[in-house]
Amino acid sequence: MKKVLVAVISYQGHPYGEMAQTSLNTWDSVNIEGCETLFYFGNPQKENTDKFVYFNVQESLHSMGFKDLLFFEYALTKEWDYMARVNSSCWVHKKELTEYCQTLPDTNVFAGLKVAVEPPWMFGGGQFLMSRDVIQAIVDNKHLWDHRLMEDMAMSYVINQLGI
Repeated sequence: MKKVLVAVISYQGHPYGEMAQTSLNTWDSVNIEGCETLFYFGNPQKENTDKFVYFNVQESLHSMGFKDLLFFEYALTKEWDYMARVNSSCWVHKKELTEYCQTLPDTNVFAGLKVAVEPPWMFGGGQFLMSRDVIQAIVDNKHLWDHRLMEDMAMSYVINQLGI
């Protein structure tokens, strides 16, 4: 069975801190075989739990890329085949997501809502779905990430440069 990691980019401030707890009490309260959820946050750092991971990153719209990259490196130490990178305001149907991932190719998966411009990029307001090799390629090429751009656009441009 292909395993899925639901990676929830999160923020501790109001109302997003409450959204993480709401997710735990609603969609993430359903246990699905082969699907794990982790919420990741920037400062203030706290002790990591089995669901919450903290990084020494100042919280800002413009630091989300740094937080993503730190989480991607952390996630590569875990066992999973696909990562659904969602925002804390998203609802995730983990059973449907896990079943859908069983139908995907093993490599070169980078999916989301494509913005039809040149060069194209994926809008991060909903979610990205990526295979493990894509996350590894992003981490291996993090020097290509343009942190002056919003993180969804910057991530997409890295993917474009890598030909994925």
